[in-house]
Amino acid sequence: MLFTVICQKGKFTILLLFFLSLCISCSKHNSDTLNVESKTIANKYFDQPSFESSLGYYIFRSNSPETASRFYIIPNGDVEGTTGKFEIFNTDYLIDTGYYNAFNIVLNNKNNEINVGPNRSSSSERLKMILGGDYIGSSLKTTSSKIVFETDNSLKIQNNFQKIYISAEGEFSVSTKSKNNWTPIIVIKPGGLINFPNLRTYSNDKEAANEGLNKGDLYMKPNGDLKIKT
Repeated sequence: MLFTVICQKGKFTILLLFFLSLCISCSKHNSDTLNVESKTIANKYFDQPSFESSLGYYIFRSNSPETASRFYIIPNGDVEGTTGKFEIFNTDYLIDTGYYNAFNIVLNNKNNEINVGPNRSSSSERLKMILGGDYIGSSLKTTSSKIVFETDNSLKIQNNFQKIYISAEGEFSVSTKSKNNWTPIIVIKPGGLINFPNLRTYSNDKEAANEGLNKGDLYMKPNGDLKIKT
């Protein structure tokens, strides 16, 4: 009888341990653990609070119903120069402080400036920055309007039909999209030279009208002169 009780207790203990281990396993997969500790960050910011999440998600939400959430970064006292900075890293800065790239927003009261853009170490790759008008999740729709700062210092402003492009050398162009191809309408080269690479040529307003041009449209005469249809 005693043996039977011990066995039953043993079975109960084994079952209980199995249940607890299952709960712990489920907890690791379905919940997050947030650790807050004071540590050295990248050998630069000593004894600062470090927040580490096991799943990598940080959510700031008001615990009062019908209340907006706000995030503030405020300097302490009269600071000269950089008064605030928000930075998101594209590399693990804690592992390698000499090779990194990131995106930052910096406020500076010396020149009363707000600087927004990529940041990097001198040896790391430069990030292209895109300001888009319609993201779904983390992906920008291909038909969305956007401003693109390329890594070669060129700049694009475009939507699904028109594009303004400024090259790193200073060439300015306006293009229109037709059948998924971009066609340059006007090109202004450094020094002021203006080119109309795809401007249609007509002998007179009547010929231009027959080809579908309207009043106010620009066309080129055979001798190279520009003419506005009247």
